[in-house]
Amino acid sequence: MILYPDVQSQAQDKINCVVGRHHLPSFKDCEALPYISAICCEIVQWHSLAPLTGWATSKSDVYIGYEILQDTVVMVNLWAMSRDPDTFKDPDCFIPESFLKNGVLHDDVPDLMWGFGKRVCTGRVFAESTLWIAIACVLAAYNLTKDGHVRKQYTNSRLFMWAFITRVILLYKLKFSFRRPLPFKCSFCLRFPEVKVMILEEN
Repeated sequence: MILYPDVQSQAQDKINCVVGRHHLPSFKDCEALPYISAICCEIVQWHSLAPLTGWATSKSDVYIGYEILQDTVVMVNLWAMSRDPDTFKDPDCFIPESFLKNGVLHDDVPDLMWGFGKRVCTGRVFAESTLWIAIACVLAAYNLTKDGHVRKQYTNSRLFMWAFITRVILLYKLKFSFRRPLPFKCSFCLRFPEVKVMILEEN
């Protein structure tokens, strides 16, 4: 949000129109706030937590002429898939509108980041719900601004990749590559005086 203040401002305008300034967003507002949902979709597509994942095959198989033996770890390059120029326009930029058509979420953009088929992430619904409510409430309550400096390389995906700490975990023959951002400075400022009361009431 601090790199794309126009996105933050637009999201806050949507929240003001739907929720107002008397209470924080709740899940009942989700359907009326597709722009917030689009931000969530863009977050997991723009810079995935796990850009390279792999699963071990449960049995031998043949795919387009390639023999894949049982227990082979098949690596999925989500980073490259999410940057396919034929699917994503300007993939290095944060554009929530990519997931909207006439102001409504659409299915034209492939949903890559939660896995595929029977191996889809079992915690997907919980993760999506947690992400949505966190973003909606933070943007309803705070203005996020630069404090000091924000790493310039975060605006360039080629360098951004190396600005993350990558950890590889080997567990049950599965290999995952997880990333998290390095620390950066920012400020959380209350959008209006009533916010403090709203937060206390929610708690």
